[in-house]
Amino acid sequence: MNANLIKHQTYKCIVEGCSEAVVSFSRHLQSKRHGWSQESAQKALSYFNYRKRSSDVGSLRLCPLQKCMAIVKRMDNHLKRYISKLESNQLKAGSIKKYLFSLLDFSTFLLSDKEALILTESKKSEVNDIKVKLSMWRKTYNREDRKKFWRRQDKDYMSIITPSEVSSYLCSEKARQAYELFYFLKINQRPVTQAEYVVTRDHMMFEILVGTAHRSGICANVTTDEFKNA
Repeated sequence: MNANLIKHQTYKCIVEGCSEAVVSFSRHLQSKRHGWSQESAQKALSYFNYRKRSSDVGSLRLCPLQKCMAIVKRMDNHLKRYISKLESNQLKAGSIKKYLFSLLDFSTFLLSDKEALILTESKKSEVNDIKVKLSMWRKTYNREDRKKFWRRQDKDYMSIITPSEVSSYLCSEKARQAYELFYFLKINQRPVTQAEYVVTRDHMMFEILVGTAHRSGICANVTTDEFKNA
């Protein structure tokens, strides 16, 4: 048989900005145009689901989730598998809700940007349908998320510093050493030892944390004046 009559299967590159039809998709991805590594390019057929029937290729969709580069035909099934994978990694219900909320944000973006909607080759009705399903799906984690919230509250309550503990520290030897060292350094200048540094550091952190315990991000949001006056 004449080799020129043999029809090789070609693959249409679906990397953004490239629609070239090639025989060796793996080799094409390693070219200067895309610069994929050999390891990634060798997995390209499975990676882009090109092992499916050629008639399916036109309906493939790129997963919108960050760090997920899968291109699939049934986005709903893929997302279910993706969330199940997250659950198997022992992610908390609150984290899963955040992943789903990011998809809701993406759906809202598609509905507000006509060009983006056209690029995804989706219809408004399809996006609206997915958005409703995502919203209902997200609500299924509310109960578990509330349980986690109250567990955290109980844990925080058990670790509350009591007034007696505060008084006990202020009367301790370490607090007395810190006070004496601060008073000495106001008048004199000399290098401090590692032990003295630890004592003063711990005392300053105690003053900052206890003095502004009602505020979130105590150490990160403390002002310079508050730090000096601690």
